[in-house]
Amino acid sequence: LATDVASGERVATDIRSGTIYPPGLSHSISTAGGTSAIDYTSASSTKSAHATGWDSGSGSKYWQVEFSTEGYKDITLSSKQRSSSTGPKDFRVQYKVGSGGTWAYVNGTSLDLADDWTTGALSNKSLSSTGLANNKTSISLRWLMDTNTSVGGGTVTSVGASNIDDIVVKGVVAKPGVSVYPINDTNKTTVSVNITGAPLADYEAWISEQGASGSKKSASGSLDNAGKAAATLDVSTLNDGDVIAGAKLTDTAGNDSGQTVIIVKKDTVKPVITL
Repeated sequence: LATDVASGERVATDIRSGTIYPPGLSHSISTAGGTSAIDYTSASSTKSAHATGWDSGSGSKYWQVEFSTEGYKDITLSSKQRSSSTGPKDFRVQYKVGSGGTWAYVNGTSLDLADDWTTGALSNKSLSSTGLANNKTSISLRWLMDTNTSVGGGTVTSVGASNIDDIVVKGVVAKPGVSVYPINDTNKTTVSVNITGAPLADYEAWISEQGASGSKKSASGSLDNAGKAAATLDVSTLNDGDVIAGAKLTDTAGNDSGQTVIIVKKDTVKPVITL
């Protein structure tokens, strides 16, 4: 199961592996509505999820996965399905945000399956047309039975089988969030550049004086599983005035986010109070 939201091809094609991005969201594929238990059989690549018991399942039986899109945007979905001659022919894909979200159809995902791995394939269908799938802790997808018609043209039976494989969710790593407290007499030596974005992404953070010849201080590291980090930088040699703080990310597939830059005031002169 490949649900790694990365534009690079860090993708598992064996659905049995159950790999979910990011680490810690260790869910695997499931079914609902009363199908048989899932087993794993030969597929378009190596193994696929396989189940029977899809009879009378229109609108109630489905495949489901969950994943995170934290720190990513422009999310797309690809998948492959097939069914036996007495298995379900018609599926549609739905998504929801969070555990309490409402299921909504993904545009362009009405699937008409056959007993092959190409007829019922999806390729890079957008989940981000409204932006609702971007940068979310939890996104669920389900491939919902849409009719009780079988691949052979009859009615789906209890022994009719259906398989799913090569589920790939991709996205573009988003620019990080950057924040810095104003620099004054109390923190004029070191400050923290607070960074948020794609979990486990590497970051480069910096603070510099404006202008090409200005002094620059930088640090690097990795965001944690929650997509957060604080880079501590020495600003003691920077002159007072407006300074530039920034950061950029490189995710675990090697994709660059582009940089986020903000202006921070450095004013270390204590105020003079005249009584």
